[in-house]
Amino acid sequence: MKTPFHNPRILFLAIATFAVGTDAYVIAGILPEIAHDLRVPVDQAGLMVTLFALAYAVGSPLLAVLTARVARRWLLIAVLWGLGVANILSALAPTFGWMLITRVLAAGCAALCSPTALAIAATLAPAQQRGKALASVNFGLTVATVLGVPLGAVISGHFGWVWTFGFVAALAGAAALTLTFSLPAIPTPPVASLRARFSPLGQKRILLGLTLTFFWAVGVFTVYTYITPLLRENVHVNDVSGLLLIYGLASMAGNGLGGYGADRWGTFRSILASLIVLAVVFLTLPLTTHFLASALIALVVWGIAGWSLYPAQQHRLLALAPEHSSVILALNGSVLYLGIAVGSGLGGLVLAYAPIATLGITGGIAELLALGTLLLSTTRLFTPHAPRHKPEQEAPVPSKDPVMMEPFH
Repeated sequence: MKTPFHNPRILFLAIATFAVGTDAYVIAGILPEIAHDLRVPVDQAGLMVTLFALAYAVGSPLLAVLTARVARRWLLIAVLWGLGVANILSALAPTFGWMLITRVLAAGCAALCSPTALAIAATLAPAQQRGKALASVNFGLTVATVLGVPLGAVISGHFGWVWTFGFVAALAGAAALTLTFSLPAIPTPPVASLRARFSPLGQKRILLGLTLTFFWAVGVFTVYTYITPLLRENVHVNDVSGLLLIYGLASMAGNGLGGYGADRWGTFRSILASLIVLAVVFLTLPLTTHFLASALIALVVWGIAGWSLYPAQQHRLLALAPEHSSVILALNGSVLYLGIAVGSGLGGLVLAYAPIATLGITGGIAELLALGTLLLSTTRLFTPHAPRHKPEQEAPVPSKDPVMMEPFH
């Protein structure tokens, strides 16, 4: 049986999203080296993650409107070349201020690249294979967590962090070059206004649902942004690429488990279990990361519990407002990156004024806040017209929603 990867264009689109995912997360593996060479404290170096995520979250809807009339094919090719150039500029950054500017440029390109690649994949694939094509392109982002981050750390360890950015630039350039000669013309989708994109925020149950995504991301990235210095200081292991690989594999398993759990036990129970386990893992990190064996267990449980939540949360949000399905997923993506920005900034503040072990406690508190929003969503205040038990079991999968075909993720 053929898979979407038998279509080389889908494979090149997956490579494009792999480059984006690697660029977004690789900083966590090389943060201490960049801080050392650019002569800034590690907590200040975390601003690279904060500004990247903030620029992605804010720029995504704005850039989507500004580029709505640009042909999808040329938009994707242009932002891939832009991503490559931005990473070359990051590699050549002589000062930390220059580095921050290049990270914002990269974020702007990334904010358009992933959703545009998904829209093109949905157009290229036959209707009966559209879901597989979208999953294949999303697979690039997942693999970036598993392989991109530890591979970037290995490259940095052997050749320097400059070549890690060069690796991302090479990926983006290779995808852009191949897609230039292989992509056909793609229809330009209808234009949706900013008001249409943000209209679901007027519903309090949707706003509360997105708040859960925000607190979850804050907790995860308060810790993950500084995972390399945390592991080096507590576990006393200089090369953490192997530990990051184990975490990535666990995250991939968690992503699959989250989809299964949402179908098998319902999204509420699946998310509830994920948040409870994740809060326990973070709150006990000051104890578990002092021994290699317990640190490995903590990373595995963290990866599975943390990333099993996201697909279940997407399913739950779709069920809350199926009439706004694509817009909801786009808003959820922006809120995710807003949470990353706040989490990485919060982690930097913790490092500046408290022991590094406090990162876990801070992340655990954020996950407890996410748990509180989940429990609050079951009260009559937020479910006045629906029963509390199966509010989100059925959600139609969007197929031809105009906003679905636009680069707003």
